[in-house]
Amino acid sequence: MNRLFTTLCSIGLRFPAGVVASLGIAGPAFALPLLKWSTPVDTGASTSDRIKAVGMTNGGDVIAASQISSGTGAQIRVQRLPGAGGAASWTRDVGAAGLADDVVAIAVDPSTGDSFVAARSASALNGLDWLVFKINGNNGTLAWTTSHTYATTGNDQPRAITFTPDNNIVVAGMETNPVNGGSRLRVTKINSSTGSQIWNHTSTIDGTDAAAVAADPSGNVAVAGRNGQDAFVVSLGGTGTVNWSQTYNGAGNGYDAWNAVTFLSTGDLAVAGYVTGATGGQNFCVARYPGAGGGSTWIREVNGSANSGDLAYDIVRDTSNNLYAAGLLRNSATGQTAYIAKLAGATGSVTWSFAKNGGNTLPEATDAFFSVRLLGDDVLTAGCVADPTNKSNILVSRFTTAGVFADDTVFDGTAHNNDFLLSRNLLTTAGTSLFAIGGDSENSGAISDGLVRSYLIPTPIESWRQTWYGTPASSGNAKDTADPYKTGIQNLHVFAFFGPNQNPATARIGLLPKIQRIGGNLSTSFTQPSGVGGITYGAESSTTLLPGSWQAVPDTGIPPQHVFSIPAGNNPRLFLRLKVTDP
Repeated sequence: MNRLFTTLCSIGLRFPAGVVASLGIAGPAFALPLLKWSTPVDTGASTSDRIKAVGMTNGGDVIAASQISSGTGAQIRVQRLPGAGGAASWTRDVGAAGLADDVVAIAVDPSTGDSFVAARSASALNGLDWLVFKINGNNGTLAWTTSHTYATTGNDQPRAITFTPDNNIVVAGMETNPVNGGSRLRVTKINSSTGSQIWNHTSTIDGTDAAAVAADPSGNVAVAGRNGQDAFVVSLGGTGTVNWSQTYNGAGNGYDAWNAVTFLSTGDLAVAGYVTGATGGQNFCVARYPGAGGGSTWIREVNGSANSGDLAYDIVRDTSNNLYAAGLLRNSATGQTAYIAKLAGATGSVTWSFAKNGGNTLPEATDAFFSVRLLGDDVLTAGCVADPTNKSNILVSRFTTAGVFADDTVFDGTAHNNDFLLSRNLLTTAGTSLFAIGGDSENSGAISDGLVRSYLIPTPIESWRQTWYGTPASSGNAKDTADPYKTGIQNLHVFAFFGPNQNPATARIGLLPKIQRIGGNLSTSFTQPSGVGGITYGAESSTTLLPGSWQAVPDTGIPPQHVFSIPAGNNPRLFLRLKVTDP
């Protein structure tokens, strides 16, 4: 916290008449996200390397899990990319080089960076096996691995991973029934310290499969996915026993599935995915189910104007149990539109929605939001859009929770090639201002390199520092207490009293608020400049200037106006100073 004072005046001096009415200069409504760093994942081979999942520590380090390829197969690579720079502090490769292992999802302990990766491992028998492993966050060593094979020639693979409230992990996926080759749901809880199994639940129903998993503070686990052609959700207790399950068959009796699930603070849960509507097309769909079981509380379908292929990929909830679901709508026969909606948790009604179309002409465009996260008071949704040249770009759109659009962050890599973000596992956040994305960027034809980019959503003063000093940090010439241009005004005062568009080199001390004797009072007033946020203004008075003698003076103004006034009384000397605090 920086606390700076300005302008000492005594009633024994002669003051000019009048006060400064305003120093306001219009500023931006939102500070644009700042790119902290961008790091490629490229082995140098003439094959594609792809980022598959990212997570973030409290300090802003990014843990990235990728599939790195060679001419004979693929391995899994996990890296820790420090928030301060992005160059890997450690790298760990997992898996046999000659096979085709791949990352499914990651769960990162935000306090330690310990990383739990759910993956599918190619076996020598031409099937896929479960592979779950832990990487120690401090040094990148492999702590443990666990695998599962049920059908020796079939595909057994996890789909999703999350933490439980006791800091263990739960993984959901499927295994292949060797008798008939059908899939069936498998959910397992694993000790995060040892990798040993705590409990396992395997469905007896063929055709069940998981897409997403969540855990509530009581230890209940919800798994969303499909049961044959119907959307399916199951609630498991803390020991893996089934609390209840529900299937949903859309009115069109076609393909339905849930792709995402989250718990509400009430213990209810919400799911998002797609269902076949009465007119035969797939609709973007969100539903709420009671935590105690039973049919849905409500189901909300959104049908694009093309009546085909609408779906939701991800869902989150806020502290008021409002829901934010991201996906796509098809509004024409020539492409699709990225789509996000906020729904009232109580009723499922759409509070606001936003659609983004890149203006392309592809029949199967990439326009879609695949991931949604909350960051402070903002809603972030990430995916990609194809521009009018039919080239895909990575996109992160930001909104307030009230639905006010803030900005788009677009990554457009090598000209005439494509950049993709195609998973809900490729957007991660930390604190109230940090986020990172992972994706793929084509460098030549269809050859892709993995890419991780870390961003800061700056406070207004961080944005001001970035504009005028090239850094958001209070350091060097950008330090709050610095006066690099010798104007007599420290940087924090420049921002606080002149606003975010003020060049510190041209600030003039004569335009600062003036403290004056007006009648029997020592007073000052000013208008807080537009675009200044996160600053606290105050004033203190003293009759001696001695340490400990300063007393707070109340602000009697109505924001954005600030008014500080204190009666002179019989004091032979009285001093008033303004205080500016940057939290």
